[in-house]
Amino acid sequence: MATSIAQIAQTHTLSEEVVTHLFNQLSLGHGKQAQFNHPALGGMGQWQNGMLMISDFSNHALKAKLTGVFADLVQLYTQQGAPETIDAKPETDGLGKPSIVSTQNHLTVNYYREKSLLVITDNQRGTVTTYSVAPHRLTGISQQNQNNSLYSLSFTSDKGQHLTVEDFKQVS
Repeated sequence: MATSIAQIAQTHTLSEEVVTHLFNQLSLGHGKQAQFNHPALGGMGQWQNGMLMISDFSNHALKAKLTGVFADLVQLYTQQGAPETIDAKPETDGLGKPSIVSTQNHLTVNYYREKSLLVITDNQRGTVTTYSVAPHRLTGISQQNQNNSLYSLSFTSDKGQHLTVEDFKQVS
C-alpha cells in the first residue's frame, strides 16, 4: 500500500502535483468525493465512492488509472486525514468551515451541516443568498451549466432525495 503522495504518484505514473491536486479535492469531499479539473487528466472529472466520470468518457485507460489513484488516496486520507494547509474551505461570516463546497463558473455553494444552512454566492452578480435546508441533511451538490442559473443546482440528501433550491427556505 502506498503511504505518501510521492509513492502514489510513482505507482500510477503521474506527477506529484497531479496527485496532490486529486488529494486536495478528495479532502474537500471528506474522503468520499472529489471534483477535479486538471489538464494532465484531460480536464474536468469527478469521483464519488468508486464511481468515476471524466471529460474523455471513452478513455478507459485513464479511468482505470484514476480508479487506482483514488483507491490509494482514500486509504491515505483515512490514515492521515485532511491536510491543514487546504484553504479552499473558507469561513463565511462566522458560520465556521463548510461541510461541502462546490464551485462552477460564477457560483460557489457552501453547505454548513451543523447549522442546516446553504450559502450560495453568485460572484458575477455580487450576491450572497442563504437558505435553510432543515430538515434535510445534504450529502452532495451538483451543478450543471444551464445558463448559469440557480436552478441548475441539485442536491442529494442522506435519504437519497434529489432536491433543488426551490425545496429550501430562503433566510437572507
